[in-house]
Amino acid sequence: MVGNEVTSPRAGDGAAMADGRSPLTSLAMLSDELLVPGTRAELVTLLRARLVPLLGDARLEVGLPAEDDAHLEVHVLRGLLPGEPEVCVHPTLGCLERVREQGRHLITDLPSTGTPRLRPLADAGYRQQLLVPVTSGPATVGLLLVTTRGGIPDRLTHLSVVAAAVLSSRADRFSAPRHPDDRQLLRDQVTALRSRARVLERTDPLTRLPNRAAAFQAIGEARDAEQGERSFALIDLDHLKMTNDRLGHGLGDGVLRGVADRLRAMGEDHPITVYRFGGDEFAALNEGPADELRDVLETVSADLASHPLQVGGRDVATGFSAGVYAITGHGHGIEEIVSRAESAAQQAKRSGRGRVVLHEPGTSDPGDNRSDLLRMDAVRAAVLTGRLSLVAQPVVGIADGASSPMDAEVLVRLTDEEGRLLLPDDFVALAEQYDVVSALDRAVLTRVVRTLSDGCLERRVSCNVSPHSMLDPVFVDWAHDLVAGSRQGPRLVLELTERLPIGSTQAVRAGMEHLAGAGVEFALDDFGAGTTSYGNLRELPLQVLKVDGVLVRGCLTSEVDLAMLRSSLDVARALGIRAVAEGIETRDQLAAVIDLGADAVQGYYLGQPRPWPGHTP
Repeated sequence: MVGNEVTSPRAGDGAAMADGRSPLTSLAMLSDELLVPGTRAELVTLLRARLVPLLGDARLEVGLPAEDDAHLEVHVLRGLLPGEPEVCVHPTLGCLERVREQGRHLITDLPSTGTPRLRPLADAGYRQQLLVPVTSGPATVGLLLVTTRGGIPDRLTHLSVVAAAVLSSRADRFSAPRHPDDRQLLRDQVTALRSRARVLERTDPLTRLPNRAAAFQAIGEARDAEQGERSFALIDLDHLKMTNDRLGHGLGDGVLRGVADRLRAMGEDHPITVYRFGGDEFAALNEGPADELRDVLETVSADLASHPLQVGGRDVATGFSAGVYAITGHGHGIEEIVSRAESAAQQAKRSGRGRVVLHEPGTSDPGDNRSDLLRMDAVRAAVLTGRLSLVAQPVVGIADGASSPMDAEVLVRLTDEEGRLLLPDDFVALAEQYDVVSALDRAVLTRVVRTLSDGCLERRVSCNVSPHSMLDPVFVDWAHDLVAGSRQGPRLVLELTERLPIGSTQAVRAGMEHLAGAGVEFALDDFGAGTTSYGNLRELPLQVLKVDGVLVRGCLTSEVDLAMLRSSLDVARALGIRAVAEGIETRDQLAAVIDLGADAVQGYYLGQPRPWPGHTP
């Protein structure tokens, strides 16, 4: 077996390159630069400038299709042998047939090869060659060849495959040279296609309305607006399933298009944008107060009742239930905004459908103990009767060479006896205050461990556990027996909220250490949102720090939030704790936390919460 040729840190082994950039950053730059049209000579110069530093001291070649499409021009970017031409032309079939036989990539031992073209490399002391295809759909349009004097290290293989994937994503640059007269036309066509693709990826194909992704971006922008009120509505069609069952899905699609047209018309007289949220749901964003949006939706609802849709030559009675939420002044994340509008829409359905309900936080008096007790009874009943559901939001690793501390965070939702959705902000604090949180944590942890045991796809997930439960020795012993008996500890991270005081640090630490014996890891959640204590980071056996989205959202506009975010990440790094930045909602926020050195990210920009488990292998 050939040994790896590693004598000093090089870019090909994952180290930072000479300019201080990481390999992934360099590949991202290359991807952007390949968007700019240019000549074949300019392409080769660009590939030499980006790929040679990335792949270390290996010999590097790239194969590009010749003008006749029957040959490949193989350009030597680094490692030219004495007397060897910088560009060689080889028959396309001969170059690609081994790749087609082997699949994604191929490693050849040069001393034992019988290929005449490779003999000069073996005679020059080279030992192995890695060949990776550059593809456009099912077609192979080019090659990346990396040749070393020792074995091909796994890290070099990984970087080469990723580099070829980047080149494949820009395969239009690898096409054979065109006649000069065609070049500007081709550039114009590519520009138009890219512009069209950007529009299509944010447009619902059925209704031609902006889609859910566009809505999420717009909600974040509306929340962050410095002036004026903003409001959001979730609109749920009533009885669409019955319409589909009775008239067929073709007419059901016609109903969706008809409702979209009625809702779209709101924007003619009001600053309202309508979105297709998916399924039977639409959304509306108003550059004005919530009561204005409610009134306009009530007008549309009345119009649908008095003037039914005409679909397939017949009148189709259609209505909707909607919930409206005032965005401005609350500082909530996108998930909270959508969930509160959804809760109001559900209330509208329970009230008889065909209604629009305005939901604004703070309508109940926080000092009303009777109101709290009634809400707590609803929470207690939901826990005891099992009316809880789980959703999971992805957590994505962004650090070079390291996986995310967990693949997803599992979140709980409760419904009361009337079917109203209860969000964690509505019940967790009350559950802790009225000693129901241990029962809630037991119910959630039981469901999570059972789902892990049943074979969900995630490598590791996290879920929240109250510090109050960790102070209860009976709960800790029960949780240890549950996790140890299932053998799922290495797949589980328990998140302790930082938003409330941890309490007795020594008692919490003892509980954490006991559960760690079953393989569980721990994260400190919502760091920076409440009573932040760096002492907790130092004294508790933590493996993960989750920085609250308040700091992430503020880091682009507030020097204080930026300093706090940077400090949190720096302290986590000094303690050897992996850091997850929560609440990522925009590309700029993602770029900021990457620059600051976060290990992983979570938020609506990366993925929204979905029912969990979605499916099993």
